[in-house]
Amino acid sequence: MSSCIVCNQAAGRKLLTFRALEVQTLPIRDIGGERKVQALGSFHEFCVCENCAKARKERNLDVGKTIRKKMMCFGAVSVAGILLIVADILLLRRDRVFFMLGLFAVLCGILGCVQSYREAKQKRDSLNRMKEEEAVLDSAWELVVEHAPKKDGDQDLTYIPVTKKTLSYKNGDIMIAYNLLPEIAVEAHKRIHS
Repeated sequence: MSSCIVCNQAAGRKLLTFRALEVQTLPIRDIGGERKVQALGSFHEFCVCENCAKARKERNLDVGKTIRKKMMCFGAVSVAGILLIVADILLLRRDRVFFMLGLFAVLCGILGCVQSYREAKQKRDSLNRMKEEEAVLDSAWELVVEHAPKKDGDQDLTYIPVTKKTLSYKNGDIMIAYNLLPEIAVEAHKRIHS
């Protein structure tokens, strides 16, 4: 019997099961730049219990909880930038390099906070527009993506879920949505529909 990928419990819980096609990507870096080689792996089954999915949905609906950790990081960057500016003004007698570095850090911190808030608000709004059942499934898939293996040796692993939405995709849609090479998108489309 399968267990939840998040809490590893299965007894007495309703499990949401996802079937997903594995995509293996090997980034190749050389003098000419970076390119990638992709291959399709096998189908995998992932399970998430309904309790974990509902907890993630509730967390996504609370923007404050969603961005707390990111805000602390970006806030620390802003504070470090302010400290650099103050140190430059008080101790270094206006050395422009440290002043500009501090200004850049403050700006990056503020922009990071704003972007984190926008992403969390956009996620909350999209969940609010969905039906309850669809929102729980979306949150469950988010948990699968977060907890599924992401590396196999040097290869990066991603997954394409086999859902009504992905079954309605054409080759180009799959290619864009999952960042696939054109020939891999065609093969993925065939394998998902088989």
